[in-house]
Formats: sequence, structure tokens, C-alpha cells
Amino acid sequence: MRTNFFEEHRKLIGILILALLAGLWLFKSNSERMVSSTESSGEGYYQDSMMATKSMDLSVAPMADQSFNGAQYGEQVIKTASLSLHVDDVRKQSDAIKAMIQGLAGYVDDSNINRYDGNYSANMTLRVPSDKFDSTVAALKDLAVYVNNEYSNSEDVTQYYNDLDSKIKNREALELQYLEVLKKANDVDAIVSITKALADVRSEIESLQIEKKGYDNRIQYSSISVNLEEDASVSDTASTWSVVSTVKQAFSDWVVFLQTLLDKGVYALVYGWPLLLVYLGWRIYRRRR
Repeated sequence: MRTNFFEEHRKLIGILILALLAGLWLFKSNSERMVSSTESSGEGYYQDSMMATKSMDLSVAPMADQSFNGAQYGEQVIKTASLSLHVDDVRKQSDAIKAMIQGLAGYVDDSNINRYDGNYSANMTLRVPSDKFDSTVAALKDLAVYVNNEYSNSEDVTQYYNDLDSKIKNREALELQYLEVLKKANDVDAIVSITKALADVRSEIESLQIEKKGYDNRIQYSSISVNLEEDASVSDTASTWSVVSTVKQAFSDWVVFLQTLLDKGVYALVYGWPLLLVYLGWRIYRRRR
């Protein structure tokens, strides 16, 4: 049965196979022509399409940043120190420190001097070039009678500083891309979206630049906090003491003492006479009994 079926219909089967092969050949030819046509015109179409997509969808998905490694700076270190010094004369040494820092091309960030119970103390924040940090700390210690406390620290911020610089360059490149897109934008909504994106990028760039400037200052100028303390100044005490002033002070204290006694007597009379009346009444009552 099977042999007879194939023999009877072999012509029909042959025609079907030929038709199938012809269809496959036509499909392959059409596919190759479509690919060739796409390759010849696809570059311009792709650029136009991407430009349109970017201008229309900026508010949803901004263009990707270009990859910048930024300038690879050398080692970036922030140095800080804190000194508590005992000196013979706070005011004198405070002036000497200010003069020394100015001579080193540094500056005094803040300074204050206090006096309590005859003792002077001072607190100062000094900023000196980082290459003169160690020598400045040593010079400050030389001004002291002795050092109460000393602390220093070096923080390596090289990696973070380089990353910060890369972020700034990436945002600046992104800003230039937005400006180029804005020049070719014709749609009002696209222009509004690009303008907003530009404002956001510019704000971010300025914020990063301020942060980088702060790091620049802390890296270039090391910070030294100084606390100055002294005992009561013997010279000040001797220069202000005299017999006359001591007598006057003693007489003044005696007058104050007499005034205090008189005040106490007045208070005793004012508060005590009711009690005196009660006591006299009780004595009279006892006598009559």
C-alpha cells in the first residue's frame, strides 16, 4: 500500500518539494535585501532617532555620563593637630604665635583670650601651609614651659579627591551634551525639559566645586588648635600691690562688716518684738498666778 501510494503520487510530491525550496530561496533573498537596506541608511536614522528620543525623554532618563577618570593627583593628605601648652605669659605668647604664623604665610582662623581668677588663658585656631606643618608644631612646643597635651592626625583623602574631580568633569561633559541637544531642539516641551536638566546639572557642578574647594583649602593649609594656660602672674600682682591700697581695702571691708552687723540688729528688732511681747505676757501671767 505504501509503495503504491508513493509511486502513484511521486509527481505531486516532487512538485511540493520544489515549491518549498523556491519559497525558502525567496525568503532568504528578501531578508538579505532588507539587511543591506538597513545598513546603508541605518546610521543616519539611528542618530536622528536617538536625538529625538533624548530630546523627548530627558525628564525621564537623562543621557548617560561620559566616562572620565579625572586628573590623577598626587597624594592628598589633610593634617590636623591639637596642642595644650602651659606658658609663662599668655598674652605675650599669643602675640608671638600670631607673628610667627604670619611669617609662615599662614593665618589665624580665630583667637580669644580670657581671664578668670587672676589667670589668663587663650584658644587659637591656626592655619599653616601643609609643608610647614611639622616645623610649626615643633616651634609652638618650644614656646611652652611644658606641654599639657598633644594630638596630631593625617587623613589620606587621595581616592575621594580624585573621585570628586571625576564627578565634576563628568557633569561638565553632560552639561555640554545638553547644550548641543538644546541647539537642535524644536519642540517646546523638549526645550523646557532640557533647560531644567541643564539647571540641575549646573547646580550639581557648583555644589561639587564648592566641596572640592573646601578640600583644597584643608589640604593646602593644615589646621592647628592651640590652648594656652598660665598660673597667676607674679609680675602683675607685684605691680598692682601697695600699702595704701591694702589699708583702703581693709577699711572698706571693716565698714562693710559694721554695716552687716547693724543690718542684722535691725532685722532682729523687726522680727523679734512680737516674740518679746509674747514673752512679757507669759511672765505677767506667771507672776499673777
